Amino acid sequence: MTDGDRELMLKQELAGLVEVIMENPETLSIERLPLIDNGHGSMTEDPNGIAVEYTFIGRISHESRIPLKPDAVPAGLGTNMSRFLLVDWETTIYNEDVIINYLGKRWRIGIVDPLLAFGEIIGYQAPIMVAENNTGST
Repeated sequence: MTDGDRELMLKQELAGLVEVIMENPETLSIERLPLIDNGHGSMTEDPNGIAVEYTFIGRISHESRIPLKPDAVPAGLGTNMSRFLLVDWETTIYNEDVIINYLGKRWRIGIVDPLLAFGEIIGYQAPIMVAENNTGST
């Protein structure tokens, strides 16, 4: 595979991911405290900082968390469903970020997984869960 072929295929993967997001896009917002150097070579949230709101477009899907295995329950078959967030390579999301208002609730972002194609990041995906102390804003 030549570099030109690889670049073309990577562009197709990036465009495909954006197309999937745009099939059912959601405009979402998160609040994030600014980061400061913790003095030990990494960054940490500034406890005296003022939260900044970031808005982005992503896709939220309702999918199985694990491979489906029908479980008998009194009401019928059990479903092991969860919500997942999908964003493109230009959107920065972090584990523990909180989506401010989706379906009238606050949602906590779980562990963020990069999506790779040809050794490059083309997007990110993460589970989202209803946040504790849920006080959705309107």
